[in-house]
Amino acid sequence: MSAKNIFDNRICLFDKSLIDLEKTTAIHAWHQPHPEKVVCEFEKPWEGESGFTCILREDGKFKAYYEAGQRLNEERNAYDADNTFVICYKESVDGENWVKPNLGIIEYKGSKDNNIVFDKPVEFFVLHDTNPNCKKGQEYKAIYHYPGKQQLFATFSQDGLHFNGEVMISDKAFFDTLNVCLYDEEKQTYIAYVRGMHRKGGGEFDGLTPPEVFAQKLPFRRDIKVMFSKDFINWSDPQPLDMEIDPNYEIYTNCITRYYNAPNYLIGFPMRYFGDATDWSDTYENFEEKNRAERHIRMNVSKRFGLATTDCIMIFSDNDYVKFNQSHGSFLTAGVENQYNWVYGDCSPVQNGIFESENKLFGTKEMTFLCHDRKWSRHERLIKYTMRIDGFASFGAREEAKKLVTKPFIFDGNELRLNVATSAKGKVFVNITADGKSIKSNEILGDHYDKKVSFESDLSEFAGKEVVMTIDIEDAKVYSFKFNKI
Repeated sequence: MSAKNIFDNRICLFDKSLIDLEKTTAIHAWHQPHPEKVVCEFEKPWEGESGFTCILREDGKFKAYYEAGQRLNEERNAYDADNTFVICYKESVDGENWVKPNLGIIEYKGSKDNNIVFDKPVEFFVLHDTNPNCKKGQEYKAIYHYPGKQQLFATFSQDGLHFNGEVMISDKAFFDTLNVCLYDEEKQTYIAYVRGMHRKGGGEFDGLTPPEVFAQKLPFRRDIKVMFSKDFINWSDPQPLDMEIDPNYEIYTNCITRYYNAPNYLIGFPMRYFGDATDWSDTYENFEEKNRAERHIRMNVSKRFGLATTDCIMIFSDNDYVKFNQSHGSFLTAGVENQYNWVYGDCSPVQNGIFESENKLFGTKEMTFLCHDRKWSRHERLIKYTMRIDGFASFGAREEAKKLVTKPFIFDGNELRLNVATSAKGKVFVNITADGKSIKSNEILGDHYDKKVSFESDLSEFAGKEVVMTIDIEDAKVYSFKFNKI
């Protein structure tokens, strides 16, 4: 196999495909984001229980679309028969302080003084289309499904607020979640990641439609499927992702997007659903008192509201739309038990809700990760989580020195940057070898997401050649690296 050319792409170490694992002694570890604060409450009369937020970033703003409504009545012991769900819009300049403008588009209980943009009970994903052949008036495209129908629909808008028209674009999958799509400018192709399903224990339902599966009461598991289109209207049949994952996992959402700091990667944060429990047991009895009481309230409506649990994993692809890898174990969990958590709906990330932000305490950069909280409570909210830029996973060592060794690769550039964190005692060295020659870095000390590595001689002599990079790590972690042209 020829050496991989990484050009000047950032290599994040959640991706181990470039690492020679047989020669590497450094420890690979996954990291979780940390909850920081509530950034949005859903307090409007038409809100309460809200979810499936989708964010666009344009015109210097964060533009968010989200489902809003009240599934349960005020006592939360039955469904609210008088309420329906709508799609709302809000915006922010920093992703943290949100404004819900009075748009005057959709009437709600006799008034248009609200932020509603679509008055149907659907999960609503919006794409700002960058296709140069996009039809006028269809610059914004939304996809959604109706409850009880295994069909995917599209509607269109010129300004991202007024949506018109409706066309059914597929009836080949499950679709009952937030389905997402993106446009690949190089391939001139739309890609959609949608809710699918497979047989419990593994295997596809070849030739069977979802209604037929339900009618025959065949045991199934929800999953993610991908489909492709050149015109957004005519789509290929959905196909399963090429991903090694437990076939008994149920994947509820996918949240697949391009990673803003390394666009060569697709990343996703699927919510896993565990709902096989059918009866109350000591497992639930051992939760704290308020949590138990809340579960009993929800079980009056549906057992799954009190017994099922969800968490979140991370999946990623190196610019391959079908083949994905996943984190080892959860990426996000419900956290320390409280009245409302450890239930179905926990760990539901915001689509495109990961972006660079500022740590105001230290004046440094970090990542924000937005996630829904308090599902089914009638008082849902958005939580800001934070984590290190590229901080999903690392290779590291404690006081005993370890090595990170790559497979042969080719790079462009004359500068190396590391996302690295050492202790005061720790240190990192980089050695690059090609054609029997090598170049060694000076000692790397400190903690920075984009630290310049200085070498004893000229790094550019190794550009364009097959190289092997060895990183010596002592009481430190390395999260990513990138070669630059300067």
